[in-house]
Amino acid sequence: ESFDLLNHRLREIFEIKMKAIAKSDPEKIWNRYIEVLTGSKSREAFAAAEGVKRGSAEYLEFYSLLESRKYSMYMYTSCGWFFSELSGIEPVQNICYAMRSIEILEDKEGQRLLEDFLKHLGKAKSNIPEKGTGRDIALEAAGWYKRTEAHIAAGMIAEKIASDGMRGGSSNQTDPENTGHGDFALQQLKFDSPENYCSGSLKLKNRLLGSETTLDFELTVDTENGAAFLFKTGDRKIRLAASEAGIDPQIRHMMILKLLSDWQSSDSRFNRMLILLEEMAADDAGLSEETRSFYYSLINLRIGKMIEEADSRPEAIVQLTESLPPLLDVLTTRKYRISAHIELAFSNLIKREVNTLTAAGTDKELQLEADRVIAVCRTIYQAGVNCDMTDAQGMAWTMLNNRLADRKTGRPENEADRKLIEMCNYLNIDTGAVIYGTD
Repeated sequence: ESFDLLNHRLREIFEIKMKAIAKSDPEKIWNRYIEVLTGSKSREAFAAAEGVKRGSAEYLEFYSLLESRKYSMYMYTSCGWFFSELSGIEPVQNICYAMRSIEILEDKEGQRLLEDFLKHLGKAKSNIPEKGTGRDIALEAAGWYKRTEAHIAAGMIAEKIASDGMRGGSSNQTDPENTGHGDFALQQLKFDSPENYCSGSLKLKNRLLGSETTLDFELTVDTENGAAFLFKTGDRKIRLAASEAGIDPQIRHMMILKLLSDWQSSDSRFNRMLILLEEMAADDAGLSEETRSFYYSLINLRIGKMIEEADSRPEAIVQLTESLPPLLDVLTTRKYRISAHIELAFSNLIKREVNTLTAAGTDKELQLEADRVIAVCRTIYQAGVNCDMTDAQGMAWTMLNNRLADRKTGRPENEADRKLIEMCNYLNIDTGAVIYGTD
């Protein structure tokens, strides 16, 4: 009933609107449309024969009406009417055809048709209780047939990312005839970066209407939607989550990693996204081997950059000790090995901090530097990082001896002495042997 009522209304709309823009009888135009569908006549020539000029508003309506009529015929595909379960792939495909025939109209008329169609479809019930009614099934399947320019563009970008994987590759792709999805052909895909694919532009041609659209795009991520596409064309902006675009989970993982590789100098975004990726991977049955390897390398690279920054800017150590634990935890809980480069970087950082401490001019400066060394030691001990502290231990032991020798002249013990002893304990120095002269 819902299909027949929809078909009847679509036929009425087709007759009325086609008469207003074309020369011939609407049914004759429909019967001859097979010439376009089989390629024996071009769209431009077919429309011109009816007095419809390419690029005009009438040209768009002319082919929208014909395509809507085409899908209204598809919705009666026979296999979709031999079923024992309404949520089976065959009836669902026919439901999608019906909804596509409505969507193409893209006006208030189409919205009313959709509401009526879903209302009648709600009378049909699935044999599987959790599937609900025909309306529920139609709304769940709606994403299958929505083929907006943004969806098409997202799919093409994802395909490029998937084909190149973590290796990077050519930043340009041009294949106007053979590459595309459905009614859309890819004319150009240009990335701003051949390694990361974080942004670029894409030109699509609508094979149906002959129109061209250029979309600027940017890959982005957030803790709510994961990987997403941000498209801009003219004044219009479109945000499309990768999951909504039907992008495979493994490719979504790659997208996040490619973005992260471009954010190595960023702080909070990088750390949040690494943790998000870990959560996504758990939900999506893990990372692929290639992605896992890149993921491991990227975390180590990020940690190395953070240590280098702290090494050149002492005030960055506080940020380092706050940001590192979740990254190190990701490595250790997943049983990734912390690279030798990171272990060496930690050793050099502690050595540099202790060396700075030995040159402290006041007790206050000594306490500040000692606190920094303690903070770094806590971080690496919690993560189980194995690094060589021999040089740092030697300098700290010498300084502690000198401080204690100074106390023998009558100077009372102060907070700086106690802080220095605490730091030496973190450096695994036997402070008892120094203080009490024991072996």
